[in-house]
Amino acid sequence: MVGPQPLCLSLVHTPCSLQTGVHLTQDDAAAQNDIYALRDKVAQLERELNTVREQLQAFQNTTEMEQTLQNIPATAPKDELNRIKNCIAFTHKLGGGDGTIIKLLGATGLDEVSRNPVAYYPYFCGDLRSFLLSNSKENVPENTRIFIAYSIVKALSKVHQLDRLHRDVNSFHVFIDSDNTVVLAGMSQARSKTNMTMTNGVGDILWMAPETIRDGQRYTEKADIYSLAMVLIEIMTHELPYSHLPNRS
Repeated sequence: MVGPQPLCLSLVHTPCSLQTGVHLTQDDAAAQNDIYALRDKVAQLERELNTVREQLQAFQNTTEMEQTLQNIPATAPKDELNRIKNCIAFTHKLGGGDGTIIKLLGATGLDEVSRNPVAYYPYFCGDLRSFLLSNSKENVPENTRIFIAYSIVKALSKVHQLDRLHRDVNSFHVFIDSDNTVVLAGMSQARSKTNMTMTNGVGDILWMAPETIRDGQRYTEKADIYSLAMVLIEIMTHELPYSHLPNRS
């Protein structure tokens, strides 16, 4: 599969000769103002392109990226910005999980003062939920179901080996590509198993274990296994969890 091609922009300066001491009509004055505005816009675009070039150069330097990621605290972040940076760092640490976890291609803006972290991930055709919706049970061979299930189990096992809980396992966080690659994503809610400030009510309620919903209730990797079981049932039935109930809400 051929991924999206990079966007290349070329800005060419056209010399403008504006004579002084020449009487300008109203139309000429308006045209001159338009030229000045256009030149300012070109300068702004060049500054933006230079910023993009700097970002690309930053994440191409793997050693520098690894050193930056190591500086991010492993403890649970308290604000949204640090949560994003922590997610990027953990995804990098997972290293693709032998092909079963989404791989971080690069990142920039992860230092302590940056307010604009950027992460680069591979393109995937869709998620498991979309796959199950677009294919009937009869059209999905048993070995395909087994392969998808095996990939998710292997990925989650890798997360747990690093003493983390995923906390948001569901079919929307399983990506499937046209070459049959299956990866687990959605690491934004991952936390350390030893975190003493574990938040309840995190994740999609259809896949959540009961203990993760109760306030003040601590939970372990067994909560992830519950969510995994819901996904496995989903793979077999092509239905969302609790779809047999008339009022799931």
